[in-house]
Amino acid sequence: MSSAATGGAIVSGGRCSTCDVEVAGPFCHQCGEPRPHEGDLAVRHLLHDAVHDLTHLDAKIWRTIRALLVQPGLLTKEYWEGRRGLWIRPFRLYLTIYILHLLLLPNVAGPVALRFAAYRDASGKPHISIGTVAEKEAIDEALVNEVQHVYKWAQYASLTLFAGVMFLLYRRRQRYFGGHMILAMHFYSFGNILSAVTTPLTTFVPQPVRPVFILIPLAYIFLMLRRIFGQKIWVTALKTVPILLSFVIIELATALAVVLGVTWASGHWR
Repeated sequence: MSSAATGGAIVSGGRCSTCDVEVAGPFCHQCGEPRPHEGDLAVRHLLHDAVHDLTHLDAKIWRTIRALLVQPGLLTKEYWEGRRGLWIRPFRLYLTIYILHLLLLPNVAGPVALRFAAYRDASGKPHISIGTVAEKEAIDEALVNEVQHVYKWAQYASLTLFAGVMFLLYRRRQRYFGGHMILAMHFYSFGNILSAVTTPLTTFVPQPVRPVFILIPLAYIFLMLRRIFGQKIWVTALKTVPILLSFVIIELATALAVVLGVTWASGHWR
């Protein structure tokens, strides 16, 4: 068994200090561990590593975000074809964007910008409203917060259902369900960014103009499918609208299931 010298000198025998296999170059071919050498713990070396890590990560982040926004489908296609080193991994990208969405818009749930509010109708019967805008005054903030919390976790289920829709439509072109999960994570990542940008804009945009926003995900899905699957324009166009509708239906159905489940489980208004 080899041991490293004090101060990070080269490992005796040229063996990896992590998995103890023979190292032929600057990195271990088995685990990727850099080969220790003199000066590893010097301040200059630490600063060099910090600058390299920051600039490398920063470049990868912006490269990935740019591809996600302006090159629909590229990240999915690159991942499917094994070119993954230049990009942020799909789940990490999805989770990071999702968390940022929650921080920026804590009262807006999911990529379709749903909001929840508890209110009473004209007869005094209580309800929980679901929609893109909740204008009723909430009467049970604790229940609304619980619904929002559960819905955030239910997003993983809706993402999986959307991947199932894609699998049914394109299983001959991508036979692995995991591949469609990658596609779904990239689309949901875009959806969360779009929701975070357009939701504040609705305050300034007149009501008759707001439906124009639906053209953005519609065009995105079309371009995404064209890049990934390469089918004819008319074939892709025929599939685009049903896919977007299924996405919206899945989100609304997930929200409804969460509302019914939470109200029943909490004992409210039964």
